[in-house]
Amino acid sequence: MQDYPVRIECGSMGSEAQSFLKALDLARTEDWSDADTIVFLEDDYSVSPLWNYFVEEGLTFAPYVSLYDHPDKYSDLYKDLPVKLFKGLRKHWRTTPSTTNSYACKRSTLLKDFNIHSLYSSNTKITRDHEKFLDLWSNGRSVVTCIPSAWSHEEMFMNVSVA
Repeated sequence: MQDYPVRIECGSMGSEAQSFLKALDLARTEDWSDADTIVFLEDDYSVSPLWNYFVEEGLTFAPYVSLYDHPDKYSDLYKDLPVKLFKGLRKHWRTTPSTTNSYACKRSTLLKDFNIHSLYSSNTKITRDHEKFLDLWSNGRSVVTCIPSAWSHEEMFMNVSVA
């Protein structure tokens, strides 16, 4: 298994999209192997301590993996979505057409899809991640998410008040 983590912080680039483009450029230009796993993780996520094992397992099922099983995939919007299920050693996995901008892939996959990743972060403040992954999906790139999630999107809880 790959030695984790290689950490690149790009949080001061002016916007989320600009930070992502900087991280994307570093992933492309650094002297890493094409077999290395690249993980993009937004700063408002909490992660399981075993996340690296889960990422590697997920990548055996699809070229892109997220450890966040987005609640929108259980809404009426996706009620007719065909889903493939996989049983891993540590997690169960489902295919999904999109995820947030927190995901992992092999560097070789990222390089093949570099233009798509760049397109949806250009000329915007926030990466259009949903559209990006729909574009990747339409180009034959699948995404799997683990069930249950091993990453939590903390933004969902920011507006909760406790009496």
